[in-house]
Formats: sequence, structure tokens, C-alpha cells
Amino acid sequence: MITTKIDETEFYILRYSLTEEKQKSCFPKALPFPKGNAIEVAILNDQEWLDKGTIFSFVGFKKVHVNNLDTKNIAEYLYIGKFARLRKAKLGGKIPGDIIDHEEDDWIPVIVIFDTKNQFIFVQKSYKFSNGDNIRYICRKIEKGLLNSVLPEYNYNIFVEPVPKQGGFWSIVDTHEKIYELDMTLISPNILQTNQKARKALENIQDLYSPDKTEIKMKSKSGSLEVPKNPIGDYIEYIEEGEGEWKVKVDEKGRKKTISSYHMAETIVLPIYKEEDELIFKDQYELDVVNDRESDINILNSFARRLVKRVYSYINDRRNE
Repeated sequence: MITTKIDETEFYILRYSLTEEKQKSCFPKALPFPKGNAIEVAILNDQEWLDKGTIFSFVGFKKVHVNNLDTKNIAEYLYIGKFARLRKAKLGGKIPGDIIDHEEDDWIPVIVIFDTKNQFIFVQKSYKFSNGDNIRYICRKIEKGLLNSVLPEYNYNIFVEPVPKQGGFWSIVDTHEKIYELDMTLISPNILQTNQKARKALENIQDLYSPDKTEIKMKSKSGSLEVPKNPIGDYIEYIEEGEGEWKVKVDEKGRKKTISSYHMAETIVLPIYKEEDELIFKDQYELDVVNDRESDINILNSFARRLVKRVYSYINDRRNE
């Protein structure tokens, strides 16, 4: 029996950026519009890839379809499916007179939502998937899967970074007396909503040197590093849009500690099915075909509405801050 109860769970908020590869490939395709749609080539074919001895896969991605929604057009850029890694489960099988060890595939999935218009990625939190709360691991594995298809198709690199909580950097700086190092890595200009001063400075650097990323480092052996809001604030705002990473080394109770924007990734609570494994691959977003049961259709329509509105409420709130 298929259960259609709606539950809620926490998702990491990531963002992906595309930067042109300067070493041209043979006959690359032009980027689609919006350019965030370039990832379709990676996520729509259930592709698998090997990374450091582990197999990963994008599975079952489809567009979110919403009926009778006033803002129906905002859903057309949302894709939902699963990102999974394969591990081998060692099991003992009983035969007459003995127990024989054997291996079986054990796919560990998380639900993922791609917003191809604003280039956000929403990834279900799962300690089981990444062997702990390891958001860097998730970013690098998704990045690898996207890059494998996007680079040969369009001649563009892809970078995936978490969206850090706004103001998180300054809360660290303001509450620590000793600051030893500040390291900022900024991805070449990609997303229009980013801080314009930082964007312009990076565009000038890119015109001269064509880097994918620009790194700014400052150090003080004594821990007396000054971090002025002008111009550092412009670069931090740029990173807070998911366009890079900051790291700051501080003194905490007599020990040096490095805190990163990865430690302050934003999260959002989104609706999911209580038993999403039963439904995720059953065209649940085609709201006119669910076992021909009106109650199921109403529940699924309610789910899709809540999902879309929650996602875009978050995006609009960030734009207005």
C-alpha cells in the first residue's frame, strides 16, 4: 500500500556556478537559457560515475508539475529526484550446514531538488549518506557528477558550494579577540544577484588572468589581523550568495581553530513524503495520474504547492535582504 502522508525534513542549501573552460573543446554546444539548465544533461539520464572507488548516481530526476497554482510558472525550473551512493553490504546467507558470506548492492539515497533558474540545490540532510554531517563531501560528489557531463557538452566547469548564513562571518570576527588568518576563495562571476563591487573587481581580474577562482589570503602570526568591513564586506557578501568559501583562523580557549563558511551552511525545512521511497519514482508530480484516487491527487497537489512556495519564498527573502 502506498502511503501519501506528508512529512517535513531539513535540507542543505547549495548553489552551483558555471565558468567557461579557457582550453576550448571540440565543437561545444552553446549554453541553454537559462544557463542553469545546462545540468539537465547530467541529471536526467540516471548516470553513474566512479569517484575514489565509490559509485554515485543521479536517479529519477523529473520536473515538478503543479496544477492550479497561481504562480505555476515558477515550478518549471525545479527538478526533483535522488542522489545516491553505492556501498557493498556484506550479508551472511544460510545454506544446509553452513553460513556463506556474500555481498549485495546497498544504494544510500538523499532527495535533491535543483532550481535551474537561480542555480540553487536543496539536498536532504542524511548522516548515513556522508558518514556524518559532512557537507563538503556532498558538494564535491555532486560537483563531480555534474562536471562529468556539462564540461564535454558545453565546455563549462561547474562548482558547487554551500550558501552560508548571512552575517555568520561577522559573528565569528566580532566574538574572537585574536584572528590569525583570513582566506577567501571567490568563484569567477557567474550569478547576477551577487555583490556588484566584488563582482566588478573579479571581472577585472578575469579579463587579465582568466582564473576559475580567485583566492585572497591575509595572515598575522600574532593574531592581530584587522578585518575591515570595507572592502572585506563586499567579498563576504559575494561568498554568501554561494559563490565561494571563507575560512578564518581564530584563537578559541587558547587553541587555534579554523572556522569555514561550510560550518555555517544555510538549511531549509521542506515537505517530503513520509515514505518517499515508495513514491519518488512513480510520477508523483504528474498530479492527474495517481491511482485515479481523488484523495491522493489532493494530497500530492498540496505537497507540490507547499514545496514550490517554500523554495521560492526562501529565494525571494534572500533577494530582499
